[in-house]
Amino acid sequence: MGIVERKEREKEARRSQILDAAELIFQSKGLGQTTMDDIAREAELAKGTIYLYYRNKDELILGIMLRAQDTMLAQFQEAVSTSSLSLQRLTALGTSYWNYVTAHGFHFSLMCMSENLPQRQQINDELILQFYENTNGIWRLLVGLIEEGKREGTVRPEVESFSAACSLWMNCLGVLRVYHTSLQSGNCYSQKPELNFSKMDFRRMYELASSLVLSQIVTPEGAKYITPVQFPSMQELGVDPGHVLDGVQVASEPMTTEILKSATLEN
Repeated sequence: MGIVERKEREKEARRSQILDAAELIFQSKGLGQTTMDDIAREAELAKGTIYLYYRNKDELILGIMLRAQDTMLAQFQEAVSTSSLSLQRLTALGTSYWNYVTAHGFHFSLMCMSENLPQRQQINDELILQFYENTNGIWRLLVGLIEEGKREGTVRPEVESFSAACSLWMNCLGVLRVYHTSLQSGNCYSQKPELNFSKMDFRRMYELASSLVLSQIVTPEGAKYITPVQFPSMQELGVDPGHVLDGVQVASEPMTTEILKSATLEN
Protein backbone atom coordinates (compact mmCIF):
# COMPACT_ATOMS: atom_id res chain seq x y z
CA MET A 1 0.00 0.00 0.00
CA GLY A 2 1.39 3.40 -1.01
CA ILE A 3 1.71 6.37 1.32
CA VAL A 4 -1.06 8.34 -0.43
CA GLU A 5 -3.46 5.41 -0.29
CA ARG A 6 -2.69 4.76 3.38
CA LYS A 7 -3.26 8.41 4.30
CA GLU A 8 -6.58 8.45 2.44
CA ARG A 9 -7.71 5.33 4.29
CA GLU A 10 -6.74 6.92 7.58
CA LYS A 11 -8.75 10.04 6.70
CA GLU A 12 -11.76 7.93 5.76
CA ALA A 13 -11.51 6.00 9.03
CA ARG A 14 -11.36 9.28 10.96
CA ARG A 15 -14.41 10.61 9.10
CA SER A 16 -16.33 7.47 9.99
CA GLN A 17 -15.23 7.78 13.62
CA ILE A 18 -16.53 11.35 13.75
CA LEU A 19 -19.81 10.55 11.99
CA ASP A 20 -20.42 7.53 14.24
CA ALA A 21 -20.00 9.75 17.29
CA ALA A 22 -22.15 12.52 15.85
CA GLU A 23 -24.95 10.11 14.95
CA LEU A 24 -24.96 8.64 18.45
CA ILE A 25 -25.14 12.04 20.14
CA PHE A 26 -27.70 13.45 17.70
CA GLN A 27 -30.01 10.53 18.47
CA SER A 28 -29.58 10.77 22.24
CA LYS A 29 -29.65 14.58 22.67
CA GLY A 30 -31.36 15.82 19.51
CA LEU A 31 -29.98 17.85 16.63
CA GLY A 32 -30.57 21.23 18.23
CA GLN A 33 -29.18 20.35 21.66
CA THR A 34 -25.98 18.66 20.45
CA THR A 35 -22.77 20.71 20.42
CA MET A 36 -19.46 20.15 18.68
CA ASP A 37 -17.95 19.65 22.15
CA ASP A 38 -20.37 16.76 22.74
CA ILE A 39 -19.33 15.13 19.50
CA ALA A 40 -15.62 15.63 20.18
CA ARG A 41 -15.96 13.97 23.60
CA GLU A 42 -17.87 11.02 22.17
CA ALA A 43 -15.32 10.59 19.37
CA GLU A 44 -12.45 11.03 21.85
CA LEU A 45 -10.89 13.65 19.62
CA ALA A 46 -9.94 17.28 20.02
CA LYS A 47 -12.62 19.66 18.80
CA GLY A 48 -10.07 21.14 16.42
CA THR A 49 -9.70 17.73 14.78
CA ILE A 50 -13.46 17.60 14.19
CA TYR A 51 -13.29 20.97 12.42
CA LEU A 52 -10.58 19.67 10.07
CA TYR A 53 -13.18 17.30 8.60
CA TYR A 54 -16.52 19.03 9.23
CA ARG A 55 -16.84 22.77 9.68
CA ASN A 56 -20.15 22.73 11.55
CA LYS A 57 -23.12 20.60 12.62
CA ASP A 58 -24.82 21.13 9.27
CA GLU A 59 -21.94 19.39 7.51
CA LEU A 60 -22.04 16.57 10.05
CA ILE A 61 -25.76 16.08 9.52
CA LEU A 62 -25.26 16.02 5.77
CA GLY A 63 -22.34 13.60 6.18
CA ILE A 64 -24.59 11.18 8.07
CA MET A 65 -27.28 11.65 5.45
CA LEU A 66 -24.83 10.84 2.66
CA ARG A 67 -23.80 7.59 4.34
CA ALA A 68 -27.47 6.70 4.72
CA GLN A 69 -28.12 7.45 1.04
CA ASP A 70 -25.22 5.23 0.02
CA THR A 71 -26.59 2.36 2.09
CA MET A 72 -30.14 2.83 0.83
CA LEU A 73 -29.11 3.05 -2.83
CA ALA A 74 -26.97 -0.10 -2.48
CA GLN A 75 -30.00 -1.92 -1.05
CA PHE A 76 -32.16 -0.64 -3.90
CA GLN A 77 -29.68 -1.87 -6.48
CA GLU A 78 -29.51 -5.27 -4.82
CA ALA A 79 -33.31 -5.48 -4.72
CA VAL A 80 -33.77 -4.73 -8.42
CA SER A 81 -31.21 -7.36 -9.40
CA THR A 82 -33.51 -10.20 -8.29
CA SER A 83 -35.82 -10.15 -11.34
CA SER A 84 -35.62 -9.39 -15.03
CA LEU A 85 -39.12 -7.88 -15.47
CA SER A 86 -39.20 -4.14 -14.77
CA LEU A 87 -42.52 -4.08 -12.89
CA GLN A 88 -41.35 -6.84 -10.58
CA ARG A 89 -38.13 -4.92 -10.00
CA LEU A 90 -40.13 -1.78 -9.17
CA THR A 91 -42.12 -3.77 -6.64
CA ALA A 92 -38.89 -5.15 -5.15
CA LEU A 93 -37.50 -1.63 -4.91
CA GLY A 94 -40.63 -0.52 -3.07
CA THR A 95 -40.26 -3.38 -0.60
CA SER A 96 -36.62 -2.45 -0.09
CA TYR A 97 -37.61 1.18 0.63
CA TRP A 98 -40.14 0.07 3.23
CA ASN A 99 -37.61 -2.24 4.88
CA TYR A 100 -34.98 0.48 4.94
CA VAL A 101 -37.24 3.03 6.62
CA THR A 102 -38.45 0.45 9.14
CA ALA A 103 -34.86 -0.42 10.08
CA HIS A 104 -33.33 3.08 9.86
CA GLY A 105 -35.87 5.53 11.26
CA PHE A 106 -33.31 8.13 12.29
CA HIS A 107 -31.71 8.19 8.85
CA PHE A 108 -35.13 8.51 7.23
CA SER A 109 -35.95 11.49 9.46
CA LEU A 110 -32.75 13.18 8.27
CA MET A 111 -33.60 12.49 4.63
CA CYS A 112 -36.98 14.13 5.17
CA MET A 113 -35.05 17.27 6.12
CA SER A 114 -33.13 17.32 2.85
CA GLU A 115 -35.47 19.81 1.18
CA ASN A 116 -34.52 22.24 3.97
CA LEU A 117 -30.78 22.04 3.52
CA PRO A 118 -29.00 25.06 5.03
CA GLN A 119 -27.56 27.87 2.95
CA ARG A 120 -25.02 26.59 0.44
CA GLN A 121 -22.21 28.72 1.88
CA GLN A 122 -22.49 26.83 5.19
CA ILE A 123 -21.65 23.47 3.62
CA ASN A 124 -18.63 22.25 1.69
CA ASP A 125 -19.28 22.14 -2.07
CA GLU A 126 -18.04 18.55 -2.28
CA LEU A 127 -20.70 17.40 0.19
CA ILE A 128 -23.42 19.26 -1.69
CA LEU A 129 -22.36 17.71 -5.01
CA GLN A 130 -22.26 14.23 -3.49
CA PHE A 131 -25.74 14.72 -2.05
CA TYR A 132 -27.19 15.67 -5.44
CA GLU A 133 -25.34 12.85 -7.17
CA ASN A 134 -26.80 10.32 -4.72
CA THR A 135 -30.27 11.79 -5.19
CA ASN A 136 -29.91 11.66 -8.98
CA GLY A 137 -28.82 8.04 -8.69
CA ILE A 138 -32.17 7.14 -7.12
CA TRP A 139 -34.10 9.02 -9.80
CA ARG A 140 -32.05 7.39 -12.57
CA LEU A 141 -32.89 3.99 -11.12
CA LEU A 142 -36.63 4.69 -10.95
CA VAL A 143 -36.88 6.34 -14.37
CA GLY A 144 -34.73 3.61 -15.91
CA LEU A 145 -37.08 0.89 -14.68
CA ILE A 146 -40.08 2.68 -16.15
CA GLU A 147 -38.25 3.10 -19.45
CA GLU A 148 -37.45 -0.62 -19.41
CA GLY A 149 -41.14 -1.30 -18.89
CA LYS A 150 -41.92 0.62 -22.07
CA ARG A 151 -39.46 -1.48 -24.03
CA GLU A 152 -40.94 -4.66 -22.54
CA GLY A 153 -44.47 -3.59 -23.37
CA THR A 154 -45.63 -3.54 -19.75
CA VAL A 155 -45.71 0.27 -19.40
CA ARG A 156 -47.70 2.48 -21.78
CA PRO A 157 -45.35 4.21 -24.25
CA GLU A 158 -47.01 7.62 -23.89
CA VAL A 159 -46.30 7.75 -20.13
CA GLU A 160 -43.84 10.47 -19.17
CA SER A 161 -41.28 8.44 -17.23
CA PHE A 162 -40.00 11.09 -14.84
CA SER A 163 -43.52 12.24 -13.99
CA ALA A 164 -44.53 8.63 -13.27
CA ALA A 165 -41.41 8.12 -11.14
CA CYS A 166 -42.17 11.29 -9.15
CA SER A 167 -45.77 10.21 -8.56
CA LEU A 168 -44.73 6.76 -7.43
CA TRP A 169 -42.01 8.05 -5.10
CA MET A 170 -44.16 10.81 -3.59
CA ASN A 171 -47.13 8.51 -3.01
CA CYS A 172 -44.97 6.03 -1.14
CA LEU A 173 -43.05 8.75 0.69
CA GLY A 174 -46.30 10.25 1.99
CA VAL A 175 -47.32 6.98 3.62
CA LEU A 176 -43.82 6.43 5.01
CA ARG A 177 -43.76 9.84 6.63
CA VAL A 178 -47.06 9.28 8.42
CA TYR A 179 -45.93 5.78 9.40
CA HIS A 180 -42.62 7.08 10.75
CA THR A 181 -44.35 9.84 12.72
CA SER A 182 -46.83 7.35 14.18
CA LEU A 183 -43.94 5.21 15.43
CA GLN A 184 -42.40 8.22 17.14
CA SER A 185 -45.47 9.87 18.63
CA GLY A 186 -48.31 7.34 18.54
CA ASN A 187 -51.62 8.69 17.27
CA CYS A 188 -50.35 11.42 14.94
CA TYR A 189 -52.22 13.99 12.85
CA SER A 190 -55.54 13.42 14.59
CA GLN A 191 -56.79 14.39 18.03
CA LYS A 192 -59.96 12.35 17.50
CA PRO A 193 -59.85 9.02 19.33
CA GLU A 194 -62.11 7.56 16.64
CA LEU A 195 -59.39 8.11 14.00
CA ASN A 196 -56.29 6.49 15.45
CA PHE A 197 -53.37 6.36 13.02
CA SER A 198 -51.33 4.21 15.39
CA LYS A 199 -53.68 1.30 14.60
CA MET A 200 -53.40 1.68 10.84
CA ASP A 201 -52.03 -1.14 8.70
CA PHE A 202 -49.39 1.06 7.11
CA ARG A 203 -47.84 -1.73 5.08
CA ARG A 204 -51.12 -2.24 3.23
CA MET A 205 -51.52 1.50 2.76
CA TYR A 206 -47.98 1.64 1.38
CA GLU A 207 -48.71 -1.14 -1.13
CA LEU A 208 -51.93 0.62 -2.06
CA ALA A 209 -50.08 3.90 -2.67
CA SER A 210 -47.76 2.12 -5.10
CA SER A 211 -50.53 0.14 -6.79
CA LEU A 212 -52.63 3.23 -7.44
CA VAL A 213 -49.84 4.79 -9.51
CA LEU A 214 -48.73 1.62 -11.28
CA SER A 215 -52.30 0.78 -12.30
CA GLN A 216 -52.41 4.06 -14.24
CA ILE A 217 -49.24 3.54 -16.26
CA VAL A 218 -49.29 -0.16 -17.19
CA THR A 219 -50.48 -1.80 -20.39
CA PRO A 220 -52.96 -4.73 -20.28
CA GLU A 221 -49.91 -7.00 -20.35
CA GLY A 222 -48.32 -5.13 -17.46
CA ALA A 223 -51.53 -5.30 -15.44
CA LYS A 224 -50.99 -9.05 -15.11
CA TYR A 225 -48.06 -8.34 -12.81
CA ILE A 226 -49.87 -5.96 -10.46
CA THR A 227 -51.76 -7.50 -7.58
CA PRO A 228 -54.91 -5.51 -6.70
CA VAL A 229 -54.58 -4.14 -3.17
CA GLN A 230 -57.68 -4.00 -1.01
CA PHE A 231 -58.35 -0.73 0.80
CA PRO A 232 -58.19 -1.34 4.56
CA SER A 233 -61.53 -1.59 6.35
CA MET A 234 -62.58 1.16 8.73
CA GLN A 235 -61.75 -1.11 11.67
CA GLU A 236 -58.19 -1.48 10.36
CA LEU A 237 -57.97 2.30 10.04
CA GLY A 238 -59.01 2.61 13.67
CA VAL A 239 -62.34 4.23 12.78
CA ASP A 240 -65.75 3.18 14.06
CA PRO A 241 -67.77 2.50 10.85
CA GLY A 242 -70.88 3.96 12.42
CA HIS A 243 -69.19 7.12 13.55
CA VAL A 244 -69.80 10.37 11.69
CA LEU A 245 -66.74 12.50 10.95
CA ASP A 246 -67.39 16.13 10.04
CA GLY A 247 -70.97 15.35 9.13
CA VAL A 248 -70.07 12.63 6.61
CA GLN A 249 -71.13 9.07 7.34
CA VAL A 250 -68.10 6.77 7.09
CA ALA A 251 -68.67 3.82 4.77
CA SER A 252 -67.71 0.44 6.15
CA GLU A 253 -67.50 -1.40 2.81
CA PRO A 254 -63.86 -1.94 1.75
CA MET A 255 -62.84 -1.13 -1.82
CA THR A 256 -60.15 -2.54 -4.05
CA THR A 257 -58.08 -0.82 -6.69
CA GLU A 258 -60.10 -2.70 -9.31
CA ILE A 259 -63.37 -1.28 -7.93
CA LEU A 260 -61.87 2.19 -7.82
CA LYS A 261 -60.64 1.91 -11.41
CA SER A 262 -64.07 0.80 -12.59
CA ALA A 263 -65.75 3.71 -10.82
CA THR A 264 -63.28 6.11 -12.39
CA LEU A 265 -63.87 4.76 -15.87
CA GLU A 266 -67.63 4.95 -15.46
CA ASN A 267 -67.41 8.59 -14.50
